[in-house]
Amino acid sequence: MTFPEINKSTKQYWTEEDFTKLQEAQNIQDVFSIAKDVLSRMPDSLAQVCGPITSGGKGSIGENLKYLDEIIDELQKQGVHIFDQMPFEETFQRIAYSKTSTEDHDDILTEFYEPIFRSGKINTLYFVPDWESSRGAQWEYERAKRLGMKIIVL
Repeated sequence: MTFPEINKSTKQYWTEEDFTKLQEAQNIQDVFSIAKDVLSRMPDSLAQVCGPITSGGKGSIGENLKYLDEIIDELQKQGVHIFDQMPFEETFQRIAYSKTSTEDHDDILTEFYEPIFRSGKINTLYFVPDWESSRGAQWEYERAKRLGMKIIVL
């Protein structure tokens, strides 16, 4: 499985130390700590792109990530400030198959995405076509509704 390269719009908010910490992360809390640092360097009123990664969508993690990355890149070119989760995905996959993650990987949703959504930095979620085929995207959609976030279905 190959992960998309990090585009220039995303990379400007990252430091070399962030990338090093990401490689060393042992659990979801470690990954969230890195995300919190990255978010602190980003403007307010961010958006995030949601859709299938591990379940549903294009049928494989690699294809789903490639598709999400294309959507993120297009929105960034339109001037939308995106919190890009792509840099975290390789680490999520590594941790998900270790003993530090719950079997259903709900900890990624509850210990990474939940606090990010509650931070107030992200106020809009873009849902890609076929997002409903993903259990994680369904969770994100329900959280967005509960938190009063703007939802845009592409």
